[in-house]
Amino acid sequence: MNKSRINTMMECAEKRAAMLVFFAAFVYFLYCAVPTLYWGDSAEMASVACSMGVPHSPGYPLFSQLAALAGELPFESFPFRLNLMNVFLGALAVLLAFEIASVVSGSKIAGLAAAAGLIGCRAFVYNSLFIEVYQLHSVLLLGALYMLASHARNGDDRRLFAAALLVFAGAAHHLLMVFAFAGLIIYFILLPGHKWRVTAGPLLFLLGAAMIKLFRAFDSLPKATLITTWTLVGLGVVYIGYLIYLGIARKGLVRMLANALIVLLCLVLISILYSYLPFSSSRMPVADWWSPKSLGNFINLLLLKGYESTVPANKMDILRRFDLLGLAMQVPFMTAALILPGIIFIFRKHWRLAVFLIVVGFGTFCGSLFVRHGKPEALRIPVYITSYIFAGVGLTAVPSWRLLKGKQIWKTAIKTVAVLIAVGILALNLEDADHTFMNRSSAAYELGRGIIDGARSHSLLFIGEQTPSIMNYFKACEPGEIDRKELAVIPVSFIPFGWGLDQLRAEYPDVHFPAMEDEAQENPIFRADDPARASYAIDLINANPDRAVFSDFFFIPRDMRMITVPHGDIYQILPFNADVTSVLNMIKSDKSPVWRKFSTRDTTSAMNIASVHNERGKIYLDFGLDSGNEKYFRIALREFNTALKFFPAYADSMSNKGQTLMFFRQVNKGLKLMQDALKLAPDQPRLYETLATVKFRIQSPKSVREAIALWETAFALDPHNARALNNIASALVGMQQNDAALQFYSLAIKTDPGYLSSYINLARLYNKTNNCAKAIETLEIARDKRPDRLDIRSELAQQYSDCGMKRLYAQCMEEIIRDFPANEELFYTLAVIFRNVRQYDNLVRAMAELRRINPGFPVQQIFSSIESCDVALGAMKQVMARMPADPQMYLSLALRYSACGRDPEGLKVLEQAAVKFPKQRAFKMLIDRVKNPEAYPSKPFYQETPPPVSATTPAQ
Repeated sequence: MNKSRINTMMECAEKRAAMLVFFAAFVYFLYCAVPTLYWGDSAEMASVACSMGVPHSPGYPLFSQLAALAGELPFESFPFRLNLMNVFLGALAVLLAFEIASVVSGSKIAGLAAAAGLIGCRAFVYNSLFIEVYQLHSVLLLGALYMLASHARNGDDRRLFAAALLVFAGAAHHLLMVFAFAGLIIYFILLPGHKWRVTAGPLLFLLGAAMIKLFRAFDSLPKATLITTWTLVGLGVVYIGYLIYLGIARKGLVRMLANALIVLLCLVLISILYSYLPFSSSRMPVADWWSPKSLGNFINLLLLKGYESTVPANKMDILRRFDLLGLAMQVPFMTAALILPGIIFIFRKHWRLAVFLIVVGFGTFCGSLFVRHGKPEALRIPVYITSYIFAGVGLTAVPSWRLLKGKQIWKTAIKTVAVLIAVGILALNLEDADHTFMNRSSAAYELGRGIIDGARSHSLLFIGEQTPSIMNYFKACEPGEIDRKELAVIPVSFIPFGWGLDQLRAEYPDVHFPAMEDEAQENPIFRADDPARASYAIDLINANPDRAVFSDFFFIPRDMRMITVPHGDIYQILPFNADVTSVLNMIKSDKSPVWRKFSTRDTTSAMNIASVHNERGKIYLDFGLDSGNEKYFRIALREFNTALKFFPAYADSMSNKGQTLMFFRQVNKGLKLMQDALKLAPDQPRLYETLATVKFRIQSPKSVREAIALWETAFALDPHNARALNNIASALVGMQQNDAALQFYSLAIKTDPGYLSSYINLARLYNKTNNCAKAIETLEIARDKRPDRLDIRSELAQQYSDCGMKRLYAQCMEEIIRDFPANEELFYTLAVIFRNVRQYDNLVRAMAELRRINPGFPVQQIFSSIESCDVALGAMKQVMARMPADPQMYLSLALRYSACGRDPEGLKVLEQAAVKFPKQRAFKMLIDRVKNPEAYPSKPFYQETPPPVSATTPAQ
């Protein structure tokens, strides 16, 4: 058999081996692939592929267009078509890793080991199972690496151009390619001759300029910006000197510059991919971050504007992000031990290629330490790719060492062990596939469908952090039900941004979106629980009174006079004065969602389903804290336990469960759970806030100090958190540290000028310290900012009255009555003002109007916020003297006596009412309950919903 025949057979065998690797990876990934919609950014990418829109920064134009092409595949499920694209890309990346290790080492065993390592890398496999951006990045990186490996073997300059094109395409796709870009520049510099060094210069300056722009966009690395700038200036001087030297002492400078120009032209041509973004945005698709129709927004998108700085706060933060345990799970010790032999082997044969791999791997690892990211393992995929290539080469490098030369038995044994290790990694991961990956669950799709089904037609639907992408998918790809129901889907985390409001106004022209303060534009995007957003949501609700309001998460606290009522996957938001019977009926009909098709084996799905139950639990906990009703605490505890069943390490649910246990007097267990939650997620400010609230309720000097320290930590973790500063100030007021409280209230206002609670509390503190002028000035600033806010105007009216400014008080009251609609909220507010300023005749008139609008209005609600029993009882007696024919006043007075621990006096009021209103059986029942407590549950009757009594409209 001649030599050419042998070579042909070997090439065929190599191709068969490569195809076998590809199809093995493809079948495995296809077996584990998600059959439909997945969570988070994956759902966003699916909606973009459907609408040809613009995803989040930096826009991913190449990926978006490839995904749109994949959407044309002939499969029924549109998300599965896209997931299939990532299955293909993942398998292609495995094939490229196999080829690279084989080319570099000259052994197919090295290629098989590298491929098996990637198939055994959970982060790599996981991101191959649904539509996401990381596997296209892996393919582009490995493609460039394959071209460099081929160039290292045969010296063909065309391979360098191909590698450059792939790196440039990667740079037009994901910022992770910056490390490959840097590695390519270094590779060019290290090549013999001057041609590629001349080419490397302009690329280096472009990379440096891009990094400076990025540092400035985050505004958090001033030293790095300064150092990079001066380094770039120095390199520019050196490069110009280098060109002058070549022009004088060498020939061919023009050809070298022409080569550099060709490479730069390739970069420019590939960068034209980004022109897709403004053109696509001009069509106003569903998903359209930053709306890059203008140059400013286009730059905002590319420079990641809107994201918070992710620079580590301290050394401990760096160590926490280092995550050795996470690395060990992705690159096991037996594999990591082979990396060093692989580095040594490649250095000996192709040292420039080794430098490129080290720059990519080590650079990516260091870069990941400076990014606080929801998917840290996905960011480190290039680290795992380079690790397994080194390890695969190292596996075959050991038998070639001089120590083992001529000893065939050792070579055979080591190669056998190498194959067994590769097969072992593969078999271990295949065995664990059902325990690690989604397999056949469709929880994200089911949740989106449940939210749409639960919302009423012609309603506002507020969505939080996890579901905007899911709802965008339904708007873009399955719009029928949303359009039929005329749902206006409002992503809460986007509403403070001008471009976000512009998009919403264009998409829903029949919804009125109020203007928003400019100061709120600077808040970070991913904070749906921000008080300013909740305040704007209330303004939006009030501006559209004809629409029902729903949400998929709990974000408007009850102290903002809104009630969130759960109903399965979705929650309805009602005014605080909503009919009590209707609210109770809604709660009674509520059913906890059942995820029959869901498997807890997929961590991301488990955590997101846990978050659904956590939100439900938060609502019931809020009802419990407001009413004292044990039933609500038990439902909340059940929901938190369900959440922890799905995801035992879910810190939010753990913390909320601890808070609930406090009601059942399991103080130590509750505090331990909340502290354990902090250990699980030490960078989550809301966990510190929850524990601080519990500590503050204990009301011992030590617990209040601990609460203040926890709120300070929450603010340190989230410098936009005005709520934490406001709470610190309120705690300091209780400790009689008024000067310190003034500073914290002022800082809260400076931090978030739209957080109106701080203005009100600051004005009350000024009033308490007899500084009427400052109190009025503070409230007038708040009024000028938000003249449409009834609570600010009412607080200002009371302040005028407290300061003896009768004319201004009367004028302010006239303006309130003139500027706000004559509804239940207005008359309730007027009643509270008249109660506070002791104008009882006017209070009775306001209550009469309340009764006219809502005959079942509970009058005790007007007095419930008065902390002092004597003050509350005195006010209620004054009103009852003016409303002697109203049985509700007798009931309210009796309830307040009982709540104040004065049951005998409450009993006398009930007895008077029973005589005065003999037809009202509720009074006789309550009298019997007070006199015979053993026949009833031990809980005081004032903690339960009082029995209904009919109301008589008082005389005018």
